[in-house]
Amino acid sequence: MSFLDQLNAFFVSPASRTKLITLRAIWRDRYVREQVTSRNQHGVDYEKLMGHLKATSPALVAVVESITTQTSMSLDAVMRAPVSIPLTRQPITIPL
Repeated sequence: MSFLDQLNAFFVSPASRTKLITLRAIWRDRYVREQVTSRNQHGVDYEKLMGHLKATSPALVAVVESITTQTSMSLDAVMRAPVSIPLTRQPITIPL
């Protein structure tokens, strides 16, 4: 199953896709990104991210835990991959 197939299977409803968009928006904030990465690394530090989400967006904690425990998707890929996420039931795609 491809990464896009997994994204589409996991984020089916508009509500779950809104959470995905919110999570990715948090990552795009450079100040937050500096807080949730380790020095000299570009990927997400899971513990730091969870600490940040518990303090600022507790509803997203369950989403991140589900991504990491119920799928084989990389949290880095979920947060960073360039994808187009419609809020309808149309598939998530890679923009051309």
